[in-house]
Amino acid sequence: SPLLKASLGVHGLALAALALEPARAPLAAAAIVANHVLLGVAGLVAPIAVGVALLAGARFDRWFWWAFVTGVFGAYLFVHWLFQQAVYEIGALCPWCMLVWLVVIPMFWWLLLWCLK
Repeated sequence: SPLLKASLGVHGLALAALALEPARAPLAAAAIVANHVLLGVAGLVAPIAVGVALLAGARFDRWFWWAFVTGVFGAYLFVHWLFQQAVYEIGALCPWCMLVWLVVIPMFWWLLLWCLK
């Protein structure tokens, strides 16, 4: 659809490359692409910053870790919603999205188990 192609821009190449079937929900596709790219870039800065701080020798209190796990849980829920939208509504997969899923899901479970110990 012309609306889908115009709204997806460069990211649409990835969607088109792995399309399971023609996109059935162009407005959902446009909303997901426009929002999740910004949220992903902004959201993945926090784990990177925490990792750099840990490598520099920082130590964080327990409350910080629980707040961090809560934020990562939000990302966990968001990537599950994005998966549902990509597979069942749009009918296409994006390699970058799958990479984020591959990172966020284990990161949530690892952090949760670490905080529960």
